Amino acid sequence: MHFIARKYKNMKRFGILLPIAVFLCVLVLAPRVVHAEKGSTDAAENTASSNGEKQADAQAKALAEQRKEAATKREETLKKALDAQQEALRKQSESIQKQQERIKDQRNETFKKGCEARVAGFKVRMQTVVTGVKHRGETLDSILERVQSYVKEKNLSVLDYQALLTDVQAKKALAQSIYASAKQDGSFDCTSSDAAKESLNTFKDVAQQEVDAIKAYKDSVRKLITAVKTAAQAAEGASNAGAQ
Repeated sequence: MHFIARKYKNMKRFGILLPIAVFLCVLVLAPRVVHAEKGSTDAAENTASSNGEKQADAQAKALAEQRKEAATKREETLKKALDAQQEALRKQSESIQKQQERIKDQRNETFKKGCEARVAGFKVRMQTVVTGVKHRGETLDSILERVQSYVKEKNLSVLDYQALLTDVQAKKALAQSIYASAKQDGSFDCTSSDAAKESLNTFKDVAQQEVDAIKAYKDSVRKLITAVKTAAQAAEGASNAGAQ
């Protein structure tokens, strides 16, 4: 009985201690379980976060690559458009230049034909001037010969006769030189408007030089004639006075 009572007492004591032991185990093991669960959760979250970051990076890289490709395509398209525009402008410029050259050639050809048609008229006018100068020069030559013959025949003493005669001969030589030059230079350039104008101006200058030279020759002969007349009148007056 005593053994049974003691065993019962021990069982009663064990029944009291068992809940306490269980409670203590729970207190000890619970934080570890929580920590393990938290660690598992954190690891899962870290893994998920890492996967998300990688996925985001991949998406960002893909987007950047798409944008780069799009920008490259835009640049290529723009470059092709600019090249095409420049080529079109170049062709247009060449076409305009060729058209201007054709128009210029047509104008030059038209001008040349018209100029050549008028050259005959210019040459006729020039020849008229040259012929007129020649005739006047020959007339003055004839007058000069008669004056010289008259002075010699009458044995006149003309004031400054030699100087006057030298001036007449110089003016005559100049007129003849200009006449010879004008007679040889009968060319007329119709290659361009400027060349035609220059040729026309040359014709006019030569014609004016001839006219001026003949006028100077004529004035010199006139002075000689005036001096001879004065000498002849003086000689006639002296002869009449001697006869009386």
